[in-house]
This record gives sequence, structure tokens and C-alpha cells, in this order.
Amino acid sequence: MKLYAKFSIPLVILVVFVSILLNYIIIRSEEERLYDYINKFGVSLVSNLASNSELGVFTGNETYLEKPIKAISKEKDVVFAFVLDVEASGVAGDDAWNVKERGKVLAHSDQSEVGKVYSDSYSEKALDAQGVTVVRRFYPPAGEDILDFSAPIFKEVKKKPKKESFDALLEEGGEELFFDKPAGENEPAAKLVKKGVARVALSLAPLQTTIAQMKRKVLWVTISMVILLLVVLTSLFRFITKPIMLLADAAKKIAGGDYAQRVVVKSNDAIGTLGESFNYMSDNLNQSMKRMELTSNFNQTLILANNLSELLDTILAEILNARKINSGAIMLFNNQRNLFVVKGTSELYTFHKALAKNSNFLDWFIQSRNISDAQEYLERFENELNNEYNELRKLGVVMTIPLHTKDEVIGLFSFGAMAGGKEYSDADIKFLSNLIQSAVIAIDNIILREKEAESEIMKFELEFAKKVQESLLPEANPNIQGFDIYTLCIPAKDIGGDYFDFIQLNEGGLGISIADVSGKGVPAALYMASTRSLLRSIAVDHQTSCSTLTRINDLLFDERSTNTFVTMFYAIIDSKTKTLNYTNAGHTFPLHYKDHSKACSYLINAGLPLGIASPQNYNSSSVTLAPGELILFYTDGIVEAMNEEDELFGFERLEALVNKYGHLAAKDFIDKTMEELMLFVGENPFQDDLTIVAMKITS
Repeated sequence: MKLYAKFSIPLVILVVFVSILLNYIIIRSEEERLYDYINKFGVSLVSNLASNSELGVFTGNETYLEKPIKAISKEKDVVFAFVLDVEASGVAGDDAWNVKERGKVLAHSDQSEVGKVYSDSYSEKALDAQGVTVVRRFYPPAGEDILDFSAPIFKEVKKKPKKESFDALLEEGGEELFFDKPAGENEPAAKLVKKGVARVALSLAPLQTTIAQMKRKVLWVTISMVILLLVVLTSLFRFITKPIMLLADAAKKIAGGDYAQRVVVKSNDAIGTLGESFNYMSDNLNQSMKRMELTSNFNQTLILANNLSELLDTILAEILNARKINSGAIMLFNNQRNLFVVKGTSELYTFHKALAKNSNFLDWFIQSRNISDAQEYLERFENELNNEYNELRKLGVVMTIPLHTKDEVIGLFSFGAMAGGKEYSDADIKFLSNLIQSAVIAIDNIILREKEAESEIMKFELEFAKKVQESLLPEANPNIQGFDIYTLCIPAKDIGGDYFDFIQLNEGGLGISIADVSGKGVPAALYMASTRSLLRSIAVDHQTSCSTLTRINDLLFDERSTNTFVTMFYAIIDSKTKTLNYTNAGHTFPLHYKDHSKACSYLINAGLPLGIASPQNYNSSSVTLAPGELILFYTDGIVEAMNEEDELFGFERLEALVNKYGHLAAKDFIDKTMEELMLFVGENPFQDDLTIVAMKITS
């Protein structure tokens, strides 16, 4: 059903219901008013007839009756009017009310009826009443419903009959309602001498016709109003909801992979704001997808480079092209800050050779490597390195980013202006930094391959690669309210295959990943670096752990050139609700220690390792955490650790440690676990990397 129909139809139904209810009330009220009017009119007529006929009935002179009968007969809607002398006798018809055969018609609107005996129960009951009696009945001669009014003719009337409302006078179905003359308080009713009965009948046909016409008119007015209202509301809601429908259609197209969708909403209200937000979201999503594709293509290109010179040329060309940058240069130097290699465009190439000898310039980059805000970075660069900044500006350099490992800067990458004079944003700097970090891994790999034959250079390259490997790991444990997190990573070789990371997400969320790349050494580290870059690029744009791993798997599978794969457990923490949404891609199951039961269980969620098959849709699970509980993430290095008798440490021993020390803080838990693990393995070295991430829920 269309959105505008969902709004307009219920409202029309409501209006129709209210209209019917109001019309019903109005019609009923009008019916009662009309019936009350005709009843009062009939009471007035029959009362006047009885009063004006008193003299003629009691004197027996019928000439006194002709005038009031004729006057009443002329009234509108009068069916008949007559006066009976109840003491006069005659020949009774079949409808005689008693054997006395009394009730002679003294005067009648139909002269042919005068002199006849008119005996029926209505006249008889009129004698017993103190006032007017009215009956609604069908009158065969006229073939219609009538109101038949009867009133006794008194010889002596002490009190005037009290007039009652129409509801007291008339009751449907033909039952008689009497207007009895009430007695005064503590005073007996006066004795009345009754000699005759006055009768007047009014036709209900005009009244019924009027009511029917009124109902038809109200019905057609209501139908016309409903149709008009339906047309107006449908058009109005279609106009109001049109922007929302445009947004919905655009959202469907984005879901189908068309990330360039935009909407034009000409409105200054909340819908206009929603349209602007949608376009902003679409722009960011489109840019994010382009960045992911560029990152994937960039990593694939780096893997294909055969030597350092070709790699640096590729890095320079790909990075400049990725953000449409006019010029740039890349410089590498060793631990003694001796120039190692320079690649660049025009004057930047020559100038970077001179910079290699400027210790002040290099020292500044070492101290400022952790600056993440682009505006602060550029302002400090300009103010603190004023001379160098001015010289770089003359050559067209706008920004310089250090190439660094965990502990030191090993090179610089300078950039000229962006095409069209566009300024570098925070997003641009972060994106370029991610590409450069991937480039650092690729540079190290090329260096290791080219210098493999020389032991001294080999040692340098291994040290360099190890620092790069370490730089990929978080420098500090995250500080998130309600959680105590502590980590430990012990590589089995100089460059390991284990990896863990923490990613700050929107609205206070935190992504936790722990992974193990197949193989060891530089290839594993390079593959791990590519995986890390993809995870950090994708995680911020995906709300669930399963969608994140599904996208990473597709990209890794598309770009893989070897049989390397990676197992990964990725979880998203909601610090507000204390929930953990997680997905497992072939990794060991984490352990969940519950304080109330003093026992642990596994977080079961299974899927294939990343990079093996595509497409691969991963599923996620969720668990709600409580204070005192502990989650243990780990790689298989801990359960596959062996003692001197080649006996595996195994899962049962790990479970026992969690049950034994799960109540401790995260750091204390890891310390106790490592003590018992070291006692178990003795002098036997670890054969695989060992990584542990302990997360304690504190509040």
C-alpha cells in the first residue's frame, strides 16, 4: 500500500464514522422535534375541540358543534375530527365497545358519519382519562399512519390538565398515554362529570416524507463530502509524502549498490533536513566505497611490484592519483638518518635530499607522529617549522606525512596541492595515512627480498619488519566505561601471524578483533596489514559484525594471489546496553566466564576463514554482559603450546584456568594464566604466536 494511502484512508474512515454519528444524532433530534411539534399541535386541536364542544354536548344542540368541527377540519394534515355523546344510544356496529351501544356521533368532519354510533376502545378509554390521550395507529380508510388524539368533554373542570412532553404523550406501538390531571398536595381531585369525547386524527405521512427527504439529503451531502475529502486528503498526503517516497526509492537503489544516489527535496522542514542528511550519508558512503576499492587495488598493486624502485614508483603514482594530487615525493632513510632512497616529482626530489640532513625537521616528525587532526597537524607544522615550511611552500609542498613504525620515523611522503585547489581534510589525511602504512609493509617486504643475501642488511630488514608488525598492534588498551581490557601478544618468530585491534565506532561503540594469519614471517605480516587496513576502512560504515566480515572476505578473496587466509573473531561492544555482537570466521571460540555460576562457556559462532571462498555470508550472534563476567579472546597458540613431553596444553586446561581465575581483574587474570602456562611448557619454546585479550565487565 502506498504511504499516502496509509495516511489518508484511516483519516477518511474516521471522518466518515464521525459524520455518520453526527448525522444520526442530528436526524434523531430533528425527528423528535417534528414528532413533538405534531403531538403538541394535536393536543392543542383536540383540547380546543373538547372545550368548544362542551356547550353543544351538554345542551344537546348540535349547531354549536359545527363551527369548531369545520375550523379543525381546515387545519393541515387533519384526517378526521368528530364529537361523541357517550350517553346517547343507537344501533352499534361490529366494533361496539360495550353492550350499552352508546356513543352517538354529534358532529363529524365527514357529514355522512353524523348520527351514527361510533363505539371503540379509544373513546371509552378517553372517558377514563383526566386529560388528552394519544395513540399512534394505522388508519385503513386513509391507508396511512395517524396520531389519534382523544379528550373527554367535561361538564365541570376544576383544574386544567397538565401538558406533558411528547415523550410522555406518545409511545410507539399503539399504547395509550394518559394526561391525568394531578391532585394538589393533600387535596382530593375534583369530581368531573363527563358526557362526551372529542377526537382528532393527524396524518403522519407528510412528517414521514419530510424525514425521508431529510435523510436522503443528508446521505448525499455526506457521500459528496467523503468523496471530496478522499480526493483532497489523497492529493495532500501524496504531496506531503512524495519526498519520503523519493528517499525510500533512493535508499533501495543504494541497497542495490548504486551509491551515487541523490535526492532533491525542496523543503525547509524536517523532511528537507532528512533529505540533506540522506545526501550527506550517500556522499560519505560513496566516498567510503571508493576508498575501500582504492585501498584494495592499492594493496594488490603493491604485492605485484618486483623491486624497491618499481614499488616506490607505484606507491607514488597510485597515492597521487587516488586523491588527484599534483605532485609529491617519497624519501626513506635508515636508523642513522642517512638517506636511503628518494623518489619524487621535479623540485621535490632535490629538496628531499637536503631535508635528510636537517635533524630539526626529522625530529619534529618523530615527535608529532601521533597527531590525528588535520587542522592541528598543518597549523603546528607551519608554526613550529617556519623556515622549512616556507621553503616547502615555495616548491609547492602543502603537506608532509611521516612513514613510521611503532617507535621511529623511517621516511617522509610530501604532497603538493590537490587538483582544483581543494584543501586536505581530516578524511583525506587519514586515508593517505592508511595507504602509507600499507606501503610501509610493502616497502619492508621488497627490501627483505632484495637484501636477503647480505646478513647485515637482512638483520636491518628483519628489525624494520618487526617494528612495522608491532606498529599495527594497538599502542594502548582502550579505556571504555564499564570494561577492563588487558592484552598480551607473544610472537613465536621475529614477525608473527597473530593480530588484534580495537576500533572506535560511532555512538560509543568499540570493535574488537583478534585474528591469526596462515603462515609466518613477512608474507603473513603483509597479509595481516592488508586485512587490518580493510577492517579499519570497513568497520566504521557497518553496524553489525557479520556485514563487516562479509565485506572483508569478498575483498580479500578478490585480491588474493596466494593460498594465504586469515581466521578472525570480530565483536562489537555497545557500552550503553552491555551487549556483544560477534561473528567468527574460522577462529577459536572465545570463553565467557559468568560470575554468578562460577563457570565458563564458549561463544559459539562458526564460519569459514576469510579469503577462502566468495560469496560467503556470515551470521552474527549477541550476548548481554553483566558485571563480574569475563570474556577471553585468544589464538590457538595457547592451546597448542606443548611441554617437554610434547603434551598439548589443550582446551580443558584453559577452561580450568578461566573457571579458577575468571573473578580477577583483566591484567591479574592474564598474569595468573601465563604463570601456569609457563610452568606447563617449562623450557620448551612456543611453536606458534600467542595472543590473549581479556575483557572484564566492571559495571
